[in-house]
Amino acid sequence: MKISSAIPAATALRFVMALSQHALQSKPYQAEWAYAGKLSLPILPVQIGEVESFRVPSIFKIQSIDYRKPTSRTGIALMTALQECAGQYSEPSDPLPDEPPIPYEYLQKLGLAIDGPEVISHVDQAVMLSQLRQAIRDEDDESVRNDIHVLLRSLRKRPEVTYATVNEIDELAKE
Repeated sequence: MKISSAIPAATALRFVMALSQHALQSKPYQAEWAYAGKLSLPILPVQIGEVESFRVPSIFKIQSIDYRKPTSRTGIALMTALQECAGQYSEPSDPLPDEPPIPYEYLQKLGLAIDGPEVISHVDQAVMLSQLRQAIRDEDDESVRNDIHVLLRSLRKRPEVTYATVNEIDELAKE
């Protein structure tokens, strides 16, 4: 089924991007921005927080709405911009491009396993530690790194965790 046949023209797809410095530095945000571009969706950047520079990210090629201090005037400007975006909708390519991966899905899966009721074998503990060690090295987002450390502490508290795993978690906690 084509997207346009499933969605009335008056409610055509549009992509609202919330702009803040944190959002612009987020890998999931960048992936969604790129995917919206691949779909040729009309994009409306809405500034909701401070942004350090308006020169570098390509999103600033598009006129944005400053919605940091919502008023009736900025609300009207936002509604007008949304209506203009709806008029810019065009059918995406067929077949659709691959969707971006779920952000940090691997951490979500690790969290489910670590917090789950199943006993984690010594081999699985080693695999989990390897993945978390690599994530600490690869991730530069501080909030993601904090999530990784939460997972490490949760793993350490499990009753079946081995002495070697505890020692390695303690070493990773220092990083």
